[in-house]
Amino acid sequence: MAGTIIRLAVQDRQQVKKGQVLLELRADEQRAALQEMLAQRQLALADEGQARAEERAAQASLKLAEVQLSRARHLVESGTFAQEQVDKAQRDRDDAHARMDEAAARIAGAAARAAAAQAGANGCARWSIGRGSSRRSTGSCCRTMRRRARRWRRERRW
Repeated sequence: MAGTIIRLAVQDRQQVKKGQVLLELRADEQRAALQEMLAQRQLALADEGQARAEERAAQASLKLAEVQLSRARHLVESGTFAQEQVDKAQRDRDDAHARMDEAAARIAGAAARAAAAQAGANGCARWSIGRGSSRRSTGSCCRTMRRRARRWRRERRW
């Protein structure tokens, strides 16, 4: 995660242990990133709710279209209805199916966006938000963090 280093808690080439604070970052960047991810999650959840409502409406339209198609077929068999009415009822049913499929795809997309935003927010939450954020070592990123700390020291001429 990018940020401005406030304090280094380790010396150059110092061994570190899992969970040890390596450095402190200015927290406003993490706080802003966390707020943005939470807002994205809320937006995705709202979109998912709207897509679910559209799916329910499409289900009702589909049910009505199937009833109308059945009725039109029955009336065509009795000779009181033209075949084009059955064709129209068939198109209406197909349109309702397509709207249901579209709503299901929107639900899946919105759920995926909400999950991704939640995962991002969880990642941000691993950084303690306070006056300064302390990055705790997790193993794989330790070398990178030590490298960045050395570069920062060189730039500051420590």
